[in-house]
Amino acid sequence: MWQAVAEAGVRDIVDMSVVGIGLYGVIVWLRQARAGLAVVGMLGLGAVYLVAREYRLELTARMLQSFFAVFVIILVVMLQADLRRLFERATRWRLRGRTSEPADGATDTLAQTLCTLASRRRGALVVLPGRDPVERYIDGGTTLNGHLSLPLLLSLFDPGSPGHDGAVVIQENSVRCFGAHLPLSDNFDELRDRGTRHSAALGLAETTDALVLVVSEERGEIAVAHQGRMRTIDPTPSAVQAEIRAIQRAPASTGSRGLGVLRHRWADAVFATVLALALWTILVSGTQVTTKIIRTPVLINDVRPGYELELVEPGEVDVVLAGLRRDLYLIDPTTITLRLDGSAIVPDGGFLRLSPEQVRRPDEVSVREIMPTEVRVRIRPAPPAEPTGETPPARTHPE
Repeated sequence: MWQAVAEAGVRDIVDMSVVGIGLYGVIVWLRQARAGLAVVGMLGLGAVYLVAREYRLELTARMLQSFFAVFVIILVVMLQADLRRLFERATRWRLRGRTSEPADGATDTLAQTLCTLASRRRGALVVLPGRDPVERYIDGGTTLNGHLSLPLLLSLFDPGSPGHDGAVVIQENSVRCFGAHLPLSDNFDELRDRGTRHSAALGLAETTDALVLVVSEERGEIAVAHQGRMRTIDPTPSAVQAEIRAIQRAPASTGSRGLGVLRHRWADAVFATVLALALWTILVSGTQVTTKIIRTPVLINDVRPGYELELVEPGEVDVVLAGLRRDLYLIDPTTITLRLDGSAIVPDGGFLRLSPEQVRRPDEVSVREIMPTEVRVRIRPAPPAEPTGETPPARTHPE
């Protein structure tokens, strides 16, 4: 594979890079959709299918081929929400603008409110939308469009408020709605022993790029959910302000975000690169017709009775094979033999012409040339065979 990659041109490198980036995006998406086990099972069955095709296990190959078609449909049905979100993000990729971040005064007010609620052990759930729309993922809620202020937020999260268990959606300097219900996450590795509010915060952070802040009424902690990850931060106004500004003022360029993702998912990037190289080698480079020279000995059969070979010159020749690159790469040189019929060799010797029909080879490759095109041979009388067996003992006469 590496030899083929070393011979790749600029166009091939661009081709592999595009495929590698696409595979990396699919791998990251599958991890976020938590469909990794299904994909691993699919790859395992694919390997069995290739083995069945290679060894011509027709029934096994046909059964697996039929199963793949059904499995793809099942996978699409299972991941239809994730697929829809993926296509929506791809459509909006060029149309995105900057996040409508709150003004500094609104950020200070929000941070002060969350820290006050944490000190009083009151639960809270606050959504700061990003570039992705959140409306379709939010159920219920009461439209407010009120000016953001400390008293308003404290009253909305008061235990006596009818919507205190729901989420408050803040956009710019306005409280757009309160008492909203968010989708729950089932990523128990990320949630650990956290409660329903944290599950709702992570659920929205998995489906959109919104920043969700949650206050735990049991621990008095403040957690941040963003891009499918959740972590706890210091319950101080300065720490909360810094977190909000760092996330919402992050560069919107794809390159900066991509480098950040690569630092956290470098193993996926390496796997995607190797997989792209392997696919290019098999599907592109492997399908190119090329040649390979294999040195093989000259074997002569059926020498006339009473004679043996005295000279074969040269004893080895170069056979130029032609075929697909992948077939020539996997070929075993010991399977290539050149056998000649020695029944026509006269005692004085002579030359035998070499032809492609005399070369035994796998069916998927052909013989393009043999160098040299003939060999010099000579035979001689075979020495008489030595007697075998024991000499019978001499007969003795009785006295």
